[in-house]
Amino acid sequence: MYEDEDAVEIIDGPITLPDAGEVAAQMKADIEDRRTFIGGSDAPVILGLVGWKTRFELYQEKIGEKEPDDLSDVERVQWGIILEDSVAQMYMRRTGKKVRRVNRRVVNQDSPFPSAAQIDRHIVGGGVLEIKTTDASNAAEWGPEGTAEIPPHYYAQVQHQLKDTGDTFAEVAVLIGGNRMRLYLVPRDEEFITDLIAAELEFWTFCQLRTPPDPITLDEATLRWGRAPAQPVMGTTLHGATAAELAMVKAELKVLETQADALELQLKKALQDLGDTLMVEGKAVCTWKEQSRTGLDSAALKQDEPELASRYEKTTSFRVFRLGKEANSFRRTA
Repeated sequence: MYEDEDAVEIIDGPITLPDAGEVAAQMKADIEDRRTFIGGSDAPVILGLVGWKTRFELYQEKIGEKEPDDLSDVERVQWGIILEDSVAQMYMRRTGKKVRRVNRRVVNQDSPFPSAAQIDRHIVGGGVLEIKTTDASNAAEWGPEGTAEIPPHYYAQVQHQLKDTGDTFAEVAVLIGGNRMRLYLVPRDEEFITDLIAAELEFWTFCQLRTPPDPITLDEATLRWGRAPAQPVMGTTLHGATAAELAMVKAELKVLETQADALELQLKKALQDLGDTLMVEGKAVCTWKEQSRTGLDSAALKQDEPELASRYEKTTSFRVFRLGKEANSFRRTA
C-alpha cells in the first residue's frame, strides 16, 4: 500500500535540521487536509484513550465546526520534529537496519471509509518505524524494552498504521528525556484492528450524517451539552434508580475519603517537621516535600488597583450537576 519509490528516500547521510518556519507552515497546511480522512492520531481519540481531546471535539474538527489546535508554535512539538532524524539515525546505528522516509501518506484503498497513515519511517525489508520523544517523567508509562508494552494511545496509533500499510509489525523508538532511547516491537494485532475498524467506521458515519457521537466521558458530555433551558425533563424509573445508585456510590466515596484522610494524618504525624521522606526497612513509603507555586494575588490586586482588576474580570457560565434530595427514594431493594 506504499507509494512509488519516488516517494521515499533512504536516510543514511548526515542529519539536517529542518527550518522552524518550514515546519510551522507544513503543520498549518496539514490541519485542513486532515478533515478528509481518519488518521493515526485520530484512532486513540476515537477509542477514548487520550485526555487532551474528546471524540466530540474531533467530530467538530472533522465537520468544520471547530478549528484544530495549532501546535506549530509549541516548542515540545517542534523539538519532536527536529529530533526525528536523530532518533532514526540512532535506530539504524543500533539495529543495523536501514529505513526509508515516506514523504506521502499511505492511503488504505481497501478501507470502507477514508483512512490513511502518515508514518515516520518504513523499515527496508518490511515494518513500520514509529518515532516518539517524551519527557523523563513519562518513562514509567513505557514497559520493558523489546516488548509491545507502549502507552495505550500509541498502541492504537501504531495498529492504525499497520492496518493502512499492510505491514505485520512496527518498531517504536522512543527518546526519553533527550538522552535515552528504548526500542519496542509491536506485532500486528488483527483482533484489535477489527475492533478499531468498527469504531473508526462508526465515527466516520457520525461525521457524514452530522450526528455527534454519544459521550463516553463526563468532559465530553459537558462539551456537547454546555447549555440547556431552565425547565424539567421527564425521566423514567430507570433514571431514578441510576440516581439512587450514584447517591450510594458518592456516600461510599465520602466514607473512603474520610478513611484516607485519617491514614494520611498518621503518616504525617510520623514525619512531623523531622524530614520529608518516611523510610521503612530501607524503602521510601511516602514523601512530604516542600513545593512552591507563583500565582496572582487577586484579593490584593482588587484592593490596591480596583480599576485595573475590573478590566480583567471575566464572567463564565457553566452547568453544575447535583443529585436531588429524593434520589434515594428510587433505591432498588433486594
